[in-house]
Amino acid sequence: MTWLDWVPGVRLPDLVAGHDVSLGIFGTTDKAQRVVPTKVYQGLAAGCVVVTSDTAPQRAALEGSAVLVPPGDAGALADALRSLADDRDRLAKLKTSGQMYAAERFRPAAVVQQLRRSVDHLEYGHR
Repeated sequence: MTWLDWVPGVRLPDLVAGHDVSLGIFGTTDKAQRVVPTKVYQGLAAGCVVVTSDTAPQRAALEGSAVLVPPGDAGALADALRSLADDRDRLAKLKTSGQMYAAERFRPAAVVQQLRRSVDHLEYGHR
């Protein structure tokens, strides 16, 4: 692991895409239990394996496309990272499947389509 100084936003996509793993959130606060941070979506889109906390919103949004660990459990996080480092085939498969999942679910056209269905449902009832 290497700690980096602040990275300008324009350089961030290439920096993230050059890595195997992107870390999500691991807190135990009420807020941490309710959110899926943007960096989780960005990590998947960049082709990284995302490791993040196992919370209801993240489970629902990610549907198996990320490695989930119990919130606040540093040992489980370390084990997950060690497991990925030790199994390069699994790492490669997760990188590919996560990026494909992000492309299918989180690109603007896909998000707009989901939003439109929701608005139509509210405006016109079930279709």
